[in-house]
Amino acid sequence: MKGTRRGYTKRDHRLKVTIERDRAVGLSTYKAPVYLAGVDSDRERAFIVGAAGPRLGGLTSLHTGTELDSAGRRTLWEEVRRYWSRVPRQRGWTTLHEPAWR
Repeated sequence: MKGTRRGYTKRDHRLKVTIERDRAVGLSTYKAPVYLAGVDSDRERAFIVGAAGPRLGGLTSLHTGTELDSAGRRTLWEEVRRYWSRVPRQRGWTTLHEPAWR
């Protein structure tokens, strides 16, 4: 998550943030959905984008198409739920066991 007070770009109203290329590429290597959130600290608005794509790299601004309002949170929830519904559940997928659940 990146917070900023730098405002928005004039041309396409993107939130001005800095995300280093190595950081963005590193996040994309996770075997689960990963998202970047940008927060407009002055207006108390948050926006989210998935860390995915063939040209993933550093950013100087973040797309503001999906705000983390109630509709955006619902979209995020549905996307993550859809992802995990496709992952086969396997017994023994974790070594961090809760003894009461054995």
